[in-house]
Amino acid sequence: MGDALIRESDLRARVPVKPSCCMLEGKLTRLRKIEPDDLPAVLAWRNSPEVRDYLFATKEISADEHRAWYERLRTDHSKEVFVITDLAGQPLGLAQLFDIDYPNSRAEWGFYISDPRNRRAGYGAEAEYLILRYAFDELKLHRIYCHTLAFNKSVLSLHERFNFKQEGVLRAHIRRDNQPHDVVITAILKEEFAEVREKVEQLLGRIAER
Repeated sequence: MGDALIRESDLRARVPVKPSCCMLEGKLTRLRKIEPDDLPAVLAWRNSPEVRDYLFATKEISADEHRAWYERLRTDHSKEVFVITDLAGQPLGLAQLFDIDYPNSRAEWGFYISDPRNRRAGYGAEAEYLILRYAFDELKLHRIYCHTLAFNKSVLSLHERFNFKQEGVLRAHIRRDNQPHDVVITAILKEEFAEVREKVEQLLGRIAER
């Protein structure tokens, strides 16, 4: 136990820094590029049942595996990883674009809010808005898609409010406790986001005023 804590705390000192290109700021949250100081918190989030229950891979990640993942980010231009914080800088969760394919103008995305008590406060909704704005406005992508476990109804509902379209279902694609679960494929195109962008901005404004 003590050795594991030492190795985890050593994460900050042993990993190289990936240059940060931007910070995304909304009315409730900020998204900033992940940094070495974030690694212990992100490892704890990733290994918590509250987060792992909604991920495809449920294996606990070791400190070494986590550090190696961060080191690979330095040169992997197919990934953009952000820490979600509130406006006071308190870390709340993680958002990422991955499998970014510039020739085909597309990427997959995913996010989580670590503490279930924060999941209905608007943080996830604004993280989705900021990621889509960044992907379409800054990265000049045309299509963003995601794979979501079918029992994750709240996230599927959120995607629907953002005008994501369901494109298919991977039946019995993931097994948990020897039970099969479907995976829902949804996607949004740049022009589909434009159709709801103003409405979403107004909604987030009302949430921020509460």
